[in-house]
Amino acid sequence: MRVTFEIFEENSSSTEAIVDFAIGRLTFPALRDEMWDKRAKVEVEKMKRLGRKKALTLSQLWCTRRGYDYSCEC
Repeated sequence: MRVTFEIFEENSSSTEAIVDFAIGRLTFPALRDEMWDKRAKVEVEKMKRLGRKKALTLSQLWCTRRGYDYSCEC
């Protein structure tokens, strides 16, 4: 199962929600509620199936690759 983070890039509010999730501000239900696009909601469900620890790691790696320093907000 692979999470397609590119879907989150299509909408700025989705991108912000993933960053908030990586920081630890959002839980899975709150993250899902932040998504407008149904495809993004599906990706959140995939992340949920992976588990919180793995999903956080993937989200943090994605943020790092995009140049966002999430660690300063923790």
